[in-house]
Amino acid sequence: MATRSTPLLPLLALLLALASLQCGAAQESRALPAAAQRSDEEFDGPRPLPFALCELRCERQREPIGIGARRPLLSWLASTTSADPWRDRRITAWRVVAASTPERFAAGDFDRWDSGRVEGDATAVRWGGALLPSRSQVWWSVELWNERGERSFGYPPERFTVGLLEAVAPDATDDATPDATIEAWSARWIGAADAATPQRTVSPWLTLDFELPADARRVRAWVASLGSHQLWIDGARWNEEWIAPGGGSPVEFAPGMVDFSQRTRVVEYEAERAGATPQLDAGPHRLGLWLHSAFARHAPFQVAAHPLVRAQFEFELVDGRRFTVATGPQWRATPSSITAVGGFEPGDYGGERIDAARDSLPWCLPQASARRATGSRDAIVDASALDWQPVALFDPQLATLALDAPPDRRRESLAVVAIEALPEGWRIDFGKAFNGQVAIELCGTPHALVTLGLAERRDEEASWGQRGELVLDGEGRGAFVNRFTPWAGRWLTLRGAIEAPEEDDAEAWLVRPDFEANSSFACSDAALQRLDEAAAWTWECLVLGGAPQDCPHRERLGYGGDAHATLALGLGRFDSAALYARWMDDWAALQAADGDLPFSCPTYAGGGGPAWSGLVVQLAWEQWLRTADRDALEHAWPTLARWLAHLETRTRDGLLQPDPAPKWVLAELAWLDDWLAPGSDPRASRFDDKSAFFQNAYRVGCVRRAAELARALQRDDEAAALARRGDELAAAVHARFWNEARGAWVTRSTVNALLGLFAELGDAPLREAQFAKLAARFEGGARIDTGLHGTWLLVRELLARDRADLLVALARQEEVPSFQGLLAGDATTLGETWEGRFSRIHACWLSIGALATEGVLGVRPRLATPGYREFDVVPLLDHGIEEARGSITTPHGAIALSWEAREARREATGGAAAGATATAQMVHLDVPIGATAHLVIPLRDGDELQLVDGKFVVPIETRVGDRGYGIRRVVQRPRHPAFKVADRKVAGQLHHVAVELGSGHYDFVRGPPELERRPPPAKSGR
Repeated sequence: MATRSTPLLPLLALLLALASLQCGAAQESRALPAAAQRSDEEFDGPRPLPFALCELRCERQREPIGIGARRPLLSWLASTTSADPWRDRRITAWRVVAASTPERFAAGDFDRWDSGRVEGDATAVRWGGALLPSRSQVWWSVELWNERGERSFGYPPERFTVGLLEAVAPDATDDATPDATIEAWSARWIGAADAATPQRTVSPWLTLDFELPADARRVRAWVASLGSHQLWIDGARWNEEWIAPGGGSPVEFAPGMVDFSQRTRVVEYEAERAGATPQLDAGPHRLGLWLHSAFARHAPFQVAAHPLVRAQFEFELVDGRRFTVATGPQWRATPSSITAVGGFEPGDYGGERIDAARDSLPWCLPQASARRATGSRDAIVDASALDWQPVALFDPQLATLALDAPPDRRRESLAVVAIEALPEGWRIDFGKAFNGQVAIELCGTPHALVTLGLAERRDEEASWGQRGELVLDGEGRGAFVNRFTPWAGRWLTLRGAIEAPEEDDAEAWLVRPDFEANSSFACSDAALQRLDEAAAWTWECLVLGGAPQDCPHRERLGYGGDAHATLALGLGRFDSAALYARWMDDWAALQAADGDLPFSCPTYAGGGGPAWSGLVVQLAWEQWLRTADRDALEHAWPTLARWLAHLETRTRDGLLQPDPAPKWVLAELAWLDDWLAPGSDPRASRFDDKSAFFQNAYRVGCVRRAAELARALQRDDEAAALARRGDELAAAVHARFWNEARGAWVTRSTVNALLGLFAELGDAPLREAQFAKLAARFEGGARIDTGLHGTWLLVRELLARDRADLLVALARQEEVPSFQGLLAGDATTLGETWEGRFSRIHACWLSIGALATEGVLGVRPRLATPGYREFDVVPLLDHGIEEARGSITTPHGAIALSWEAREARREATGGAAAGATATAQMVHLDVPIGATAHLVIPLRDGDELQLVDGKFVVPIETRVGDRGYGIRRVVQRPRHPAFKVADRKVAGQLHHVAVELGSGHYDFVRGPPELERRPPPAKSGR
């Protein structure tokens, strides 16, 4: 975002510091401050702040630029501060204020919108002011009130901008700027004259020379490309060297994975003058656009001409005027230093060939600037020899949509950890697998050809055709970076007449959408910790381009089936709501007129079946469960409802039939079952009872979930109809596939039992018996035997039934097939098959990524109260996990949980044990404001759960009903299902305590009841 100056009072800085304590990463284990245990009367000095604002979001993003909504979704997080002595806080009212400039906001002139005080505890609202015009800017914030009438103090505003939209609504006027006459889009689609040549491989440079009539203070640019682009000005990459960085590091691989047959995404850029930056002075300048075909070469899109670009630049001059530059016939083009290597299809995404001599030419510098930069006329001669030609105009009939998600940027740097000499080259190890970019500087024989290959296995030259070439210049020098074709792997192999590279010569970067993690996790179990880190890193390697992919190199397709395994991890562990909302929009755009959906989006290629297309139901479900985002659910509803209706056209006697003529793939690839189960043959066609049961049971589960989603939208008639239809289909599927002799659906396999539970087939006792058999198998040490969907269902079912202990046991197994087996040897990411075949960076088994936060920490949302308004906390305090800590940022704020063993003194009541120490377990829990936690703690014989009150502990029962202490209810219960296995290993663990908690910070101790204590202080009467 652009830099700006906003007055900040010291008090505001204090507020932000307090807020930061409660948001983001997990807090370290700690006892509550003593002040937090006192009553009102005990406070000395000013009262602490009641609560703090943590984050503002617009369209599910932090300070986005170029959004596509004229009535955006606004949301916020609030949190009690660590200095607040009171628990069970609630937000009871809110007020959104917004202005067109920071000066107006500071003056209280909320010309964009002032909602006034609105009663309620909303955490998200749709824009209620006038329809926002194209190109508008908004500074906004929110005020909140709690149940005691305390109002949050004013917070510094945050900003968002509306993009350059296709059309301006009749009531949209831009009265906040001096010039409201600029049209929305005046730019034309342009490209090199030969852009329509089949199998085009050349990446062109496009430039325009222009003069600024006065100094500029700010620039905004909107770029839509058919293919990929980089934006340059006066010889430097946007946000790399030019002006004050407005949005961090440069945007990479823009605009990402898009169905270029019908649409592209607009990337907005902005920058602001910083001091005496000469590039913004009045006078001559040169704009540059570097294009590459990228995914426009993907065969299913059938794009006739590529790469193309449509760009518009708006300079705000210091004298108040605006100066606009747009792509059109006055631009010029020439071949750049890059040509494509290989194809752009699964198994052969190739790379780039770079001509180092041409790469160093000042192609984007005006001639006068080039002369000053080089001090040589030769450079000007070379630049003039680029043979600039007029561009051609095109009309590809593409919808140009706002990016509406964070762009791809370099997120993490990887240094060289080792260089190995080969018989005719060198191999460079970056330490772990990644997806993104590699940069290396090389020296060697003048004009020598150097080949490069990136591999995910040490003994491979280049995995899945990922290769590049570098032609050194006349001095034997050159630099390679894959600017437009992402590479995924770990080992870089170099071949050619070059000198030995040094570690400082090379660097690699993970590139992915620019959002943060919204959770953290760490535990004392090294195997679980390594698995969790590998799963999270693998997911980060799969989202480059804006659509979750199955793998980033072999296929690079947005398979819906594979994405089932990524939903809990992606939505639960990362601030990726905007990414998934945009992907759902891409699915909707691909839906056929009859409601059918492909198996991959936006690339629609490859095999699958209804259990791949049905991702639209599961994605909507996970979004609703974790975010309570009604807007996202309403947007998804038409797509999933039309798809379910389409399946009815393929149903006979209550059973779904294979599609005889699928639109996107061969018929034999449109009816797959549990993909890549151990020992399975992925190439075998399946039209037997096993695959028929798989697709039909999955379909029933989708119908049942759709009924729940319809209820959430108050579509009562549709909900009732879907519920009835779910029962009818379940009865038909059960009758057809239940095998009484075997006591199973079709066969006694794990995946069939899980499918029956997912679809709720048969009666409740039958399903309970099926799960009991399943649990008994894993309690007996059975290894995992499921494929892609089966593993997703297994993780889901065990977590839903509080059997995370079984998942932990599976996660620790080492013999293949196993999760630890996926990480055997030098693997740093999870691969595609249990046996180690195919891709080593893959989505198939990422469902295990839910184990850390939902299994070990045991923090899970409730369907009846989505968005973590109420949530369960069932931590695995035993099972060999001595310490753990983590956090999850929810729509209500951050949930933080940790535990560790502590030595505690026994109460001095006489006897041999008086004053001695005992081992106790400290459990720390932070519950966000307005939320309710249902904490379940297992107890051994002789143990008690007690509340830390200052330096002492008190029985939790003494605080039930005292709102100041937040404990609403305490229930002692018999053995909880989660602790069944522990009962067999830890003597005496026969019961548990269930505690209902309001918001606030809690410290509990699990240990002997005679730990040192004192009577609780008198109630304050609040």
